[in-house]
Amino acid sequence: MCLIIIFPNYFFSAFSHALIIYYTIIYGECKARFPASCILKTSISVGDGENMGLKHDIWLKRIAERTDLSSQLIHITKGREINGTFVDGVEIILNILRERRLYGTDTEQGFIIGDRKAVCFQDVPIYSLCQNIYADEMYQQQNPDSKVRYIGVGLMLPKTYVYRKGGRPVIYDKKDDAKRYLDKNVWWRIVNLDLEDNNSIIDWSHEREWRVAESIDFELEYATALLSCPNAYSLFIEKCKQKEYEGILEGIRGIVNIGSVFF
Repeated sequence: MCLIIIFPNYFFSAFSHALIIYYTIIYGECKARFPASCILKTSISVGDGENMGLKHDIWLKRIAERTDLSSQLIHITKGREINGTFVDGVEIILNILRERRLYGTDTEQGFIIGDRKAVCFQDVPIYSLCQNIYADEMYQQQNPDSKVRYIGVGLMLPKTYVYRKGGRPVIYDKKDDAKRYLDKNVWWRIVNLDLEDNNSIIDWSHEREWRVAESIDFELEYATALLSCPNAYSLFIEKCKQKEYEGILEGIRGIVNIGSVFF
């Protein structure tokens, strides 16, 4: 039996015509290893790639079969000084949940290029986020003067939800090159990538970052709180009893103690 597989030319940019692969297999072996649809259908053709949309449940199932993908986007925050007073990460995330809004950072606060602020997310599973945090902690130990990028407190929102609110993957490239082909209004999507010098590698692609320009409003029912450890979890629960944070605990989608995920 002859199984013919036809790949359109956009699968292989090096060829100008469709590639046809002939592969002879014994019918009995094919029947044992492949579903009936494979045996009965001797050619496979793929339609227009741009229009091959998936239903949401099928998309979720595909992601569920991959350990390196997630249907969620994660925004990480940390404690900071506000009006001369230090506010810890738990209270920062509670204030975000109370306001139902994430505010963007600018060039001075983060690594945003251009004049517009942007809200940053990581497109990684929770375990991969833990690895990013751990790697940053190890780097901090070796380089005490470096900037702290991560602590394990943040917010998780569905990727489709963020997309519909204007969120998009960033563009990893040399920033000066990217500025030449992008309109200045979207420079907030640029993340510097430079692998030219082995002694000065600039690469943040492990974050698989998404961004939203300026700010993003959200409903509590879509939000999952991420907390770093049991103490942060207990503090979060206790503060939710205060009147100013009333309704948050009942309204959010859930809570994840990421310390229990990694260690």
